[in-house]
Amino acid sequence: MKNPDDSLPYDSPLLFLLVLLLTSNSPFLVFLLWMQELILLESWMWLTFQNGLLQHSGAPEPVCL
Repeated sequence: MKNPDDSLPYDSPLLFLLVLLLTSNSPFLVFLLWMQELILLESWMWLTFQNGLLQHSGAPEPVCL
């Protein structure tokens, strides 16, 4: 389940770009905002990946024989 705090405003960056293109006059501004969105998405995915690694590292789980 997603937290509303850390969820992105749109599910897809392409949808986000389309909305920006429809609501903005400057393509350059749209490009900059879309790049910022991609950077945020990438860093969010990287943090999620790092958290997953931290949870799986450390002591091995006990094995039942």
